[in-house]
Amino acid sequence: MAHGPGIKFNPEQLVCLFLMAYRLMEIGMTTGGMELAWTIDGASISKCATHVTGGFRLIDKHAKDPITGCPIFIAANQHSSTKVQS
Repeated sequence: MAHGPGIKFNPEQLVCLFLMAYRLMEIGMTTGGMELAWTIDGASISKCATHVTGGFRLIDKHAKDPITGCPIFIAANQHSSTKVQS
């Protein structure tokens, strides 16, 4: 039950959008899965206020850049002109 202002996300829709953007939906359906790292954390801000944060990080080797369609993760022996933030 919410005790104040907040934002509620639909995790299923958010993950589907993410998987489609990074072209992982088909990989997950044909190979039986893909790799994502999940995290959740929370803390007390004051006596009457708390927060909870959650997220996931892309770690699957099949992920492709949503704009270029190029692989995001490149083997160490290959070169890329695009820097990838980790």
